[in-house]
Amino acid sequence: MTARIAELEKQLADTQQNLRLASSASTGTSRILENSSREPDAPLEDQLPNLVDAVGSLAINIHTEGGTKYYGSTSSSEYLSTLLPGDGTEGVIERLRDPKYLGVPEEILQLVYAFPLGIRDCPYDKSIFLPFFPPRDRAQELADLYFEMDAWQFTPVLRREIEEILNLIYGSSYPIIDSIHPHKLSVFFSIMAQGLAFSRETAASLVQEQYHSLACALVALEPITRGVTCSTVQSFYLIVRFLNTTVRTAAEDCWLIFGICVRVAQVMGLQYDGSAWNLEKEEIQRRRTLFWEIYTWSSWNAFIMGRPPSIYLEDTACKFPDNDADPAISGNELGFHAWKYRYTAACLPWTLKHAFSPGSVSYEVLMELDRKIRTFVIPSKLQVSLQGGEGLPWSSNARLAMQQCNCIFMKEANLLYLHRSFFAIALRDDPVNPLSHKFSPSVVASYRSARRMCVALRGLYLVHAEPLGRFWYFWSCIFSSCIVLSTLVYGSPGCSFAQEALMELNNAASFYEEGSVLCRPPKSMYVLAKLKRRAREAFTAFHAPGSSRGVTEPSPSDWDTCGDALGILGGAHGVVNHPTTAADSPGTSHSSGHSRSSQSPKAPQHFVLGPQTSYERARDPVPAEIPTDSMANQIPMQYDASMHGIQTTPMQSAYLSSLQSTSNNMMDQSMHHLGSLGYYEYGFGAPSDARVQVRPEFPGTPNAPNRQHIWKSFIEGLMDDAAA
Repeated sequence: MTARIAELEKQLADTQQNLRLASSASTGTSRILENSSREPDAPLEDQLPNLVDAVGSLAINIHTEGGTKYYGSTSSSEYLSTLLPGDGTEGVIERLRDPKYLGVPEEILQLVYAFPLGIRDCPYDKSIFLPFFPPRDRAQELADLYFEMDAWQFTPVLRREIEEILNLIYGSSYPIIDSIHPHKLSVFFSIMAQGLAFSRETAASLVQEQYHSLACALVALEPITRGVTCSTVQSFYLIVRFLNTTVRTAAEDCWLIFGICVRVAQVMGLQYDGSAWNLEKEEIQRRRTLFWEIYTWSSWNAFIMGRPPSIYLEDTACKFPDNDADPAISGNELGFHAWKYRYTAACLPWTLKHAFSPGSVSYEVLMELDRKIRTFVIPSKLQVSLQGGEGLPWSSNARLAMQQCNCIFMKEANLLYLHRSFFAIALRDDPVNPLSHKFSPSVVASYRSARRMCVALRGLYLVHAEPLGRFWYFWSCIFSSCIVLSTLVYGSPGCSFAQEALMELNNAASFYEEGSVLCRPPKSMYVLAKLKRRAREAFTAFHAPGSSRGVTEPSPSDWDTCGDALGILGGAHGVVNHPTTAADSPGTSHSSGHSRSSQSPKAPQHFVLGPQTSYERARDPVPAEIPTDSMANQIPMQYDASMHGIQTTPMQSAYLSSLQSTSNNMMDQSMHHLGSLGYYEYGFGAPSDARVQVRPEFPGTPNAPNRQHIWKSFIEGLMDDAAA
């Protein structure tokens, strides 16, 4: 089997090479479809400088007879890290979650194992679930906890609906479920499980897994092929939400189950507005809310997984539901959920279209999308000042405060994942000064978004630390931000942002260690420790006394090295084999593929900018002091755009001034000068007197700006443990 896989990979590589060669020849053929006879809109040579490939990562596991897993270019780093060999804990986690250890009878076990399609001729009825219903007071407590702690972000079930279910079940002195559809009971148990997931009870994990299994079993009790209701859709949604909240290794489960959820919703016609069928007003609002929750989840999940979405907006005709019934939102201003739906509908379709174009995409299109995302207005009640002091504070209400933070993260995470590949290309092409590169807007955008998310979450953590520690969504974005910050320092230690990026990286990693302890993957702290060490060593070597401060560009062979799966965190381009399931130990060594100037000797000491993580304290118990006196003259703390001949128009300058007055004050002095980089000048290119001469490059050549390959190469260097 191994030999066969190797043979197929070789054939695939040969085929791809032939296609690249064919596309690079000046034959006038289209690069998207090499065999097409369609004439291009412009000469191929004129299009190539601004075109970048969009492929992704494919992992093949020989232990599952060629089982494969794909993540695209926009994938979140937490999902890309699953392509790396496991650390040995996955099997233990799965055994702990196995329903046979949860104390449910054999009949329910059979139903759980039949989820999601169910048993065709099921011999069981709902009575087997009666012993597992909690008392009324307990059920009400868990329902309230769910709506307080989780429904602020997603609302597939309205509060009045769960109250109706509670009244139906507990209408007498004991639970009565004869007249209640099994899928509605599944919604009930999912609410119970999710409420327990946010409780402070130390022994809640076993019971919440039991409730989750009961929810799955009740879906299987009434097969979805026989008929579906809104409760069916809600049940699938809540099951996915529970897995997403509690299991860090369930990304594929969530992806597949939510795909079924979308199909069930389409069977019901939720993609069309209920007013066309003269339904009751409450039912219309219920259907609208449910559809837009599904569309929002599906779109964001597709984006962070790097895969095509299940729903396309052009195939729908469903109106937005009425504005949030939120007492904190007054007048005609949009509430969080209403804003969330509109932002998703306005920005995500174009983001996904850009991310999944079957071939090359234009950088100018990306910058137009950047402007659209950045200028999308957040309601004033949901705005917050990131610079501290006077301004718009975080709400004292934890629910509203997390909605404030989520608005920031929805925009900044979107921008970060869009720009990071171009950011890496700029670092590769001009590691001495990436701000003079034609993709310099992506360098600024990636750095700015990473910092804004770190600053925002730290501000929220000071006000609402306890609830925030349970939401992996926020910490996942911090994890991705750390990767971008470390990439900047490692790839361009002489950049004017490098010192600040290293300080932010140290602070963010320590903050991540403290705040994410309840929800993070165990392997993530080890990954961050390696990232920090590699960035620190690169920065130290560059600024060491006697260093020539030169950074040599890696050779084409270095950029093309795939290694094991190191670099997957950055969106590797190619095929990754998993011959074993054992993870690399912390002491494992690999040869470095990102070489630096031989005239830059490695300094015996290292700089520690910011607090250390527990991994680093064990490794480096006595860190060296920072030579601040020498650093002051080596790192420019302000950036002068005039040195690169970059100018902005008066309209852009006015726009940048207004934008910076509300959002950029949280940056230190150097960040106040980012506006003069022409950051919002769409169609931005390298100026005529820039230090780097931009040359047209053909896709498929060693120097072609393949975004997955370049981003992967930087992370591969960061994850290199040769210095360990």
